[in-house]
Amino acid sequence: MGRDGAGSGERQRAGWQDRSPGLPGRVGRAAPGGRHGNQTLAAGEALGLLQTVAQPGTQWSVVYGLTSGQVDVVMGRHYERVHTFRLGSP
Repeated sequence: MGRDGAGSGERQRAGWQDRSPGLPGRVGRAAPGGRHGNQTLAAGEALGLLQTVAQPGTQWSVVYGLTSGQVDVVMGRHYERVHTFRLGSP
């Protein structure tokens, strides 16, 4: 989670399950209780964490600012190119 309550696109809902081959190591690094469990992360830190658990087939990684409305998207594992959007009120 980011400072403003950012949630990551890789694990945004309770009950999320990853059935990929690298499950124990990959999820162990990102899931609650893992190396970063229950810590508040800035958006850049959250993207860095997603980069460490990305797999060759990862198409995108997303960090959502739950209170700010900021959305940071990385496409094709190009973590040096972050696309930032801001969601407005309906």
